[in-house]
Amino acid sequence: MEADGSVLEAEARNYALNNLSKIDGSLENPADIQALKNQKEVEKLDEQIAKLRFDREKEQGKYILRDEFESELAARAVVLDTGFRHKFNIKAREWIALVGGKPEKAAEFLQALNDALDEQLTSYAATRTFQVMFEDE
Repeated sequence: MEADGSVLEAEARNYALNNLSKIDGSLENPADIQALKNQKEVEKLDEQIAKLRFDREKEQGKYILRDEFESELAARAVVLDTGFRHKFNIKAREWIALVGGKPEKAAEFLQALNDALDEQLTSYAATRTFQVMFEDE
């Protein structure tokens, strides 16, 4: 290897002739060695292109880090939880009256709503597999 990490073509060919032909008899011909080298270079370029594409799409906001995603979900769950509980407290008497119930039983009604919400949020929080769909604007 050279100081910059590159390998001279003559050195690569010499190495291939001396080592790779022992592993795979089909590499005895220098043309075969060049074909293999070209194939590997194409594979390397394909990988580099895929990485560059991913990096560009990440910068464009199409991808986020898993930790950021999970933090965002947790924050949204807290907002959802708080919003529902607040709404339940404000609307409990109105909803009970709406269905012809006894407003003095609002505490029991509110407890039933909160229990149902707790059950749903526990299910939501326990899910470790998420399906996220992105749409182009």
